[in-house]
Amino acid sequence: MKTLHHIHPIEQIDEFLVVERLFSEDTKLLSVGLANIHAEVPNIAANKEKILRACQIFKERGANLVIFPEFGLSGYFWEAVSFVQTYSIFE
Repeated sequence: MKTLHHIHPIEQIDEFLVVERLFSEDTKLLSVGLANIHAEVPNIAANKEKILRACQIFKERGANLVIFPEFGLSGYFWEAVSFVQTYSIFE
């Protein structure tokens, strides 16, 4: 198995900064994409579009596992308890 470590220059695709590190040319190995997106609160539709676009970028680059931040879809909104309760399944 041929391994290497290569860092590509930072590239901007749409609103995303993409940093790519290549450790192997073997496409059978795990390829992980880390997406550090900025979630808009409480704009779930906009966050969903960001996630889908990031997935598309990673797919084009050959990633087979993509990791997003927790609450990447809904964003953090813990400051307003009443707002959080509207999304809660518990009453």
